[in-house]
Amino acid sequence: DGIGLDAINDSFLLEAAVYQLLRKYTKGQPYYLNLLELFLQTSYQTELGQALDLMTAPPGKVDLDRFTEQ
Repeated sequence: DGIGLDAINDSFLLEAAVYQLLRKYTKGQPYYLNLLELFLQTSYQTELGQALDLMTAPPGKVDLDRFTEQ
């Protein structure tokens, strides 16, 4: 109860932390922008893929067990 919403919020915090760490440790490096774009593109593709999987599932039969960390 409420754990799902907490997990969603935690995922946003973790993603934001990635960008804070990138800025802290690589800002000013010649590869900073490329690294930032890589993480942004990867996040976008992951979120888009998960959204498409959920949208194309049969109504009322979303199988969240298909989503793993891999």
